Amino acid sequence: MRLEHKVDAILAGLNLVFKQEMKDMATLADIQAQADATLTAVTANTNALSAIKTLLDAQNAQIATLTAELNTAIANGADPAVLQAISDKLTAVTQATDTQAAAEAALANTPTA
Repeated sequence: MRLEHKVDAILAGLNLVFKQEMKDMATLADIQAQADATLTAVTANTNALSAIKTLLDAQNAQIATLTAELNTAIANGADPAVLQAISDKLTAVTQATDTQAAAEAALANTPTA
């Protein structure tokens, strides 16, 4: 193989790595934006019950997003048995969480200042 071909192959490999890094950075930026939005929503609430419920709702939304991403990974050929078990657990957590009841319980156990 000629040197030019080797360099081209290396550059193509680096380009693939760069594209994956950019994709990962976009995903991290999305997660950071979601976290910032959740923090803004929670701190905007002066009512403790509403703030707790907002936080729990955001948690459930994030779990739903992760479940969807897992389902996409399964559809794209990842190990279905392992990923499906994780997806099922995330779905069960989301469905089992009554955010209103959890917020009320947290508020009941929170001393006032």
